[in-house]
Amino acid sequence: MSVLVRRGATAAMVYLVAVQGAWADLTAQDVWSDWRAYLSGAGYDISVSESRSGDTLTLTDLTMRVPIDDMGEGETGQFAVSIPEVTLTERDDGTVSVGMSPEMPMTLSGDMDGESTEAVLNYTQTGMTMLVSGAPGDMTYAYSASKAALDLVSLTIDGAPAPEGMLDVSVTMENLANTTGMTVGEMRRIDQDMTAGALDYSVSFDDPDTDDAVQIEGRLVDLAFEGGGTMPQDMDPNDIRGMLDQGFAFDGSFRHSGGMTNIDVTEDGDRVQFTSNSQSGMFRVGMDTGNLLYDLTQTGVNTEMETADLPFPVAFSMAEAGFRVLLPVAETEEAQDFALSLTLDDFVMSDMIWMMFDAGQTLPRDPASILLDLSGKAKLLFDVFDTEAAMAMGEGDAQPAELEQLSIDRLLVSAAGAQLTGEGDFTFDNSDLQSFGGAPRPEGEMSVQLVGANALLDRLIQMGLVSQEEAMQARMMVGMFARPGEGEDTLISNVVVNEQGQVLVNGNRIK
Repeated sequence: MSVLVRRGATAAMVYLVAVQGAWADLTAQDVWSDWRAYLSGAGYDISVSESRSGDTLTLTDLTMRVPIDDMGEGETGQFAVSIPEVTLTERDDGTVSVGMSPEMPMTLSGDMDGESTEAVLNYTQTGMTMLVSGAPGDMTYAYSASKAALDLVSLTIDGAPAPEGMLDVSVTMENLANTTGMTVGEMRRIDQDMTAGALDYSVSFDDPDTDDAVQIEGRLVDLAFEGGGTMPQDMDPNDIRGMLDQGFAFDGSFRHSGGMTNIDVTEDGDRVQFTSNSQSGMFRVGMDTGNLLYDLTQTGVNTEMETADLPFPVAFSMAEAGFRVLLPVAETEEAQDFALSLTLDDFVMSDMIWMMFDAGQTLPRDPASILLDLSGKAKLLFDVFDTEAAMAMGEGDAQPAELEQLSIDRLLVSAAGAQLTGEGDFTFDNSDLQSFGGAPRPEGEMSVQLVGANALLDRLIQMGLVSQEEAMQARMMVGMFARPGEGEDTLISNVVVNEQGQVLVNGNRIK
């Protein structure tokens, strides 16, 4: 539900928050006609009263509604945005100035979990200006506001108001500047740049039947967005696969120069407090007919958690934390690219945590890191956005994809004085599911290096975490698969899987 609601809200709001200058004359009717075409094409039903006086076109009681077909368990609903008044004024320089009512009610209603629910939010703007320039079919919008806010006004469940304080939602942005370009051809092209001085958010939930409660608040500073995409002239926002096949696509990145989040949770009488801040961050999302991309990175991360289960705060920091995934989403004849990256760089725990298991400071307390980059090609055997096919795949034993190629582009695990690195490349024969017990037969090579393993075992013995016998067994096992490398306490291993399905480690066949 949330994905469709966000897309619907964005379709109504982003278009009314747009950008820059151009050369040809525009009329108020040009701008309004394009708005209608854009919103109608995005699935909105529009009702409005129009009147003209001199160089100004006034829109009264403008309401935009879009159905939501799937709010969970097959339930449906509706999202609506109302603007009491919009004025479109033609200027002598060929541009159109846009004015709006400072408040815009938004309503999300439907049946969720067997209950009729309606949430009313209010979007407000302070110091808003908007100028439209360009020509029909190629318009640019310049928008600014000193403040924009979204607040939950009311929540009704089965016709009765929710208890006061049960749910509160507030989002505020300051010093907004937005530039959006709209170009219309066979498809509608949208390109957008946005900046905001700060974004503050607060969400709280207080269960009226128990003492359970959640409070979340946070802030991002120097927020920026850059991205764009294409939209079909007419599409159904509830049919994601249909939209994508028609040419819907987008790719955009949010960035900030500092953020913080505070979370306070009370459940069954236990309280957990969580605080996190970062120096900067980036979130990128992209989608087209065949692929889905998520890319998330934060730098300078500091986190602290307090819980009744521990007598001291749990604190840790990281120089960088990141996750990136590129996935195919459509069933195709040819294999598609995929990628997965995980970054936990320079992870540092507080001394209080170390003291729980290493009071004698036996282990080196250097920052730990986990860095992993995988890439390859795979053929998806079902369409992710085909609900019935996805459900059938999840409930049955059918294979969801065929892996054809995998590259370990980077592997690094560094902790407690030891370091593991590796890289490799493999191809997979999906016609041979016998050689490796039902998995496609791999062919390729991987090299691994381990530094500091013996020293780490010695320290674990000293701490009493590993016995001498267990350490001996571990060293014998490692000796079967590794050989000494250059440098002190260095082990290397080369693993080869040949075309006959044989597995060789440092030239010795083990399968």
